[in-house]
Amino acid sequence: MPVAACSVEALSDVRFINIRPAQANGTEPGMSGLRELMADEIVRTQARTAELLLRLGKGNAANRLAYALLKFYARLEALGLTNETRFAFPMTQHKLGGFTGLSNVHVCRTMRRFEREKIISHPNKTDIILHDLNALCETAGIDLATLQHEILVHQTG
Repeated sequence: MPVAACSVEALSDVRFINIRPAQANGTEPGMSGLRELMADEIVRTQARTAELLLRLGKGNAANRLAYALLKFYARLEALGLTNETRFAFPMTQHKLGGFTGLSNVHVCRTMRRFEREKIISHPNKTDIILHDLNALCETAGIDLATLQHEILVHQTG
């Protein structure tokens, strides 16, 4: 078996389809639409990657974690997987640190600070509640409505 170029982990169940180059490059009428969708997704992915790299380079731990929490929330909300601002978050501090480019120590300290300030809470090991979206948005330096719109366009586009 060939070795995968990447690995993918998800916070919720996912569906995927494997499209081989011969299929994507086929001459059938539907393939041109598929190629357009794939090209659009590449452009969106590159834009999100550039934004994430910029945030990783200039943001402090609070900024990075607030952005990550809001991004997870907005994506799950768009899929109907939130209960108000509560959602399943079975991500370890180690994985969250890897996602945000932070050490476990920074993740732990910052998440505890968010909890002390009543911005978030963990009612159990797998759920998180975002109590103060405005504080998270201010810390992340983003507008939640804009982020939600971008994610909604991405998920339905």
